[in-house]
Amino acid sequence: MVAQKTKAASAEAAEKAARTDKAASAGQDTVEKVLQTTADALAKGYEQCIAVAKDQIGRLFPSAAPNLDEIAAFNKGNLEAFVAASAAAAKGLETLSQELLAYNQKTMETGIATTKALLGCRTMQDLVEVQANLTRKGFEDWIAEGTKLSELTVKVANQAAEPINARLNEAVERFMKPLAA
Repeated sequence: MVAQKTKAASAEAAEKAARTDKAASAGQDTVEKVLQTTADALAKGYEQCIAVAKDQIGRLFPSAAPNLDEIAAFNKGNLEAFVAASAAAAKGLETLSQELLAYNQKTMETGIATTKALLGCRTMQDLVEVQANLTRKGFEDWIAEGTKLSELTVKVANQAAEPINARLNEAVERFMKPLAA
């Protein structure tokens, strides 16, 4: 009877893990589509905005019109950096989600194994020993996973900030050089 319940719980956990993996995959596809659609819409809107601005500035300030192309190119680079940063962040969040799903699946499997061990205990000493091992291992796993996720989070943040930092450095260099000369 206990073995049947344990097998049923194991099968249910495996089924939940499969559904979770499927949902994560669908979520990843959705995020990628949203990012691409957003990037396309931003690029199209930017091009339209620049065309209108060129026309208006050309009429109002004819002497400023030649510089508009340079400014537009620089701003387009900013937009591209923002899109690259967003893509890096989305990819990083996907990786974090996969890590969390893997940890949750491992935790469920450990719970099932522990239940089997607890149900197999014959004495109170065995029960206390299994529970103590579970607590120790659970704490160790939790610390290890927390460290891993923290390191991964810092890595994702750095990767997402990289394109923005590059644009900022370029802007400082570009606009500070004329002032220094």
